[in-house]
Amino acid sequence: ASEAGVPVVTVAALSAEEADWRVEDAHPDRSIGRTVFTLVDPDGDGHRVAMPILGEVNVQNTAVAIVAAVQLGYPVDDVIRAVEGAEQIPGRMEKVNPEPGAQPLVIVDYAHTPEALEWTLRSTRELTAGRLHIVFGTDGDRDASKREILAAIAAREADVLWVTDENPRTEDPQGIRDYLLRGIAAVRPALEDVTEIRTCRRDAVRRAILAADAGDTVIITGKGAEWYQDIEGIKHEYNDVPVAREVLAYDVRAHL
Repeated sequence: ASEAGVPVVTVAALSAEEADWRVEDAHPDRSIGRTVFTLVDPDGDGHRVAMPILGEVNVQNTAVAIVAAVQLGYPVDDVIRAVEGAEQIPGRMEKVNPEPGAQPLVIVDYAHTPEALEWTLRSTRELTAGRLHIVFGTDGDRDASKREILAAIAAREADVLWVTDENPRTEDPQGIRDYLLRGIAAVRPALEDVTEIRTCRRDAVRRAILAADAGDTVIITGKGAEWYQDIEGIKHEYNDVPVAREVLAYDVRAHL
C-alpha cells in the first residue's frame, strides 16, 4: 500500500497494522449465531457489524466489502444493514438450519485443504456449546500427500469424526479412507469417536445428524455447493445441503 502510485484505502482486519479502517473485537456471538466485530472508520467512529457468514477469514472479506462500498459513495450504516441482511453464500459456512431448536446446528462448507479445514473447525468451535461433529472425506485423483494431514487436523479440532467419500473419481474409495484413518490414528491411536461410513456420503450425513444432540454442531466439509459426486467418471447428482435438510425434516426432534 505504501508503494502504490494510485490512491489507496487500507483496512486492517486480522492484524494490528496501522490502517485507515480497523477491525476490533471480532468474536462469535452464540446467542445470534453470528460473528460480530466493530469496524472503526478513519474518523475513529466504531460501527458494529453482525455478519451472517462465520469465520475469521470472512471478517476480513466482510470488512473489505463494506469499505469498498463506502468508497463508492454508499453510507456506511446502509452498507452494514445490507451485509447483515445478505443471503448465505451456498456452500460457504452455510447454516442449513440457522435456528436448530432441539436439533444440532448443521453447517456445510467447502473446506478441503488442511489450512481451510483448520480455520473452519476453529471458527465453528467458537459457536458450539456442545460437541463438534465433522463429516468429511477427500478427493480421489488429487494430491494424496495432504490426506493424512487433513485427517489429523480433523482429529485435533473436532470431537466426533465421520469418515466418508467425497469425489473418489477413479480411485478406490476404501484406499482414500485408509489414508484418512491413518492420519486420524496419528492423533487418536484408539480411534475413539471415529466412524468410517463405507456405504455412501448420504448415509454419513444422516448418521452424523441423528447422533448429534441439541447444542452440538455437525459440519459437513469438502463439497460445499457442488451438485455432484464423481465416481468412476460418472457425476451422480448430489449436494450436501438438500440431503442434510431432508434428514433434519424427518428427524423426530424437529416436531417436538
